Amino acid sequence: FGPQLVQNGDFSQEGSELVTNGDFSNGGTGWLKSGEADRSLGKIISTSGSLSSLTQVILTLGKRYKLQFEITDNTNGSIKVGSQNGGLDIDASVNSLGIHTYIFTSLGTYISFAREGGITDITIDNVSVKEVGQNWNLGTGWSIGEDKAVCDGSDGVNMFQNGVIENLKKYKISFSILNYVSGFLNGRIGSANSNDFTVSSDGNYSFNIISDGTNLIFRSSSFNGSITDISVIEIIGDKPRI
Repeated sequence: FGPQLVQNGDFSQEGSELVTNGDFSNGGTGWLKSGEADRSLGKIISTSGSLSSLTQVILTLGKRYKLQFEITDNTNGSIKVGSQNGGLDIDASVNSLGIHTYIFTSLGTYISFAREGGITDITIDNVSVKEVGQNWNLGTGWSIGEDKAVCDGSDGVNMFQNGVIENLKKYKISFSILNYVSGFLNGRIGSANSNDFTVSSDGNYSFNIISDGTNLIFRSSSFNGSITDISVIEIIGDKPRI
């Protein structure tokens, strides 16, 4: 067998830390504030119900990220978390103490924490944002979960890597299906015009296929489930050795 050709096949790869001063140990460095928010203490405060927020401009539109932060104190109210200026795309109402984790596709350039509703006094800490899902192209309906890619049942949408294989060579592809609900997942080694295999249940799968192109493609036929541990290696066969 040849070397591993798929990059980030278990979806565990994370980029470098993007947040500056995520533990607020260096005063308000890196943070923008509005209203009564205290950027040196990580507090989102609104005594009058007016806008109050803490933000950093660190995201790229359309990329996927893992956000983690901790609510260490909640005297009153809730906060909303977004990836655009004032956006509600991640979570519109967060108030419970403890660590919160989200994997999301950015709708803008800001990571923001803002007061939600009326009177608010909440403290956040240990804020982290890292890019995830590198090397994969995801169509509508596909998203990155914890160490897996997830499809929501959308039909005819692809997840793929370009140029990872060569035409007319033999490959072994392996992967695992998790949390299967419905539909079919088709696999294509090379051309986008033919299905090399189809799966429709949880399990570990392995196929030997001769490529007719250069791309690795997974195509949903109303597939609702997850995939992980994707591997593609060339089958070289026996060679003389000493």
